[in-house]
Amino acid sequence: RINILNEIQSSYLDTDNDSALFYNKQAEALINKLHAEKMRYRCYHAFVKIYHAKFDNVMAVEYCLKAIEVAAKNNDEFQKANSYRALFSLYWNLRKKDSAIKYSAYAMDLTEKIKDTNNVATMYGNVCRIYNEMELYDKAIAFGKKGVELGEQYKDFKGMLISLNNL
Repeated sequence: RINILNEIQSSYLDTDNDSALFYNKQAEALINKLHAEKMRYRCYHAFVKIYHAKFDNVMAVEYCLKAIEVAAKNNDEFQKANSYRALFSLYWNLRKKDSAIKYSAYAMDLTEKIKDTNNVATMYGNVCRIYNEMELYDKAIAFGKKGVELGEQYKDFKGMLISLNNL
């Protein structure tokens, strides 16, 4: 039933955030009732996406931090890296530059450590954008070039294009 609620929530995410939130809260209640801890990360990460889509970055950060705790309990580095990537973006949206840079470093280190070739180029491209907006152009260029290089290396054309665009 939790999986079904997750699928319903996911199908509403792009069209009706309130419905997505409703079904994700139902999934969370069932997870709590059944102590289905293995399903908690997906639920919390869905809250991050929903609240981000609703422009409620404060609640998105709250659930992102909870997701990181669950990922640590699960000893799942992919989940942790995914949440750190989201957290750096959320802090940037909140204009908390120091926190954004801090968590981007965590995200990049962990993403590289686990060899997540689907996300590393995008990560560098996003950090390029942040440094560009901070007018730290040397750093922006270095991160952008690294993102392009990794995109080419891993045949991650989306990440390569994000890096090129921000570069």
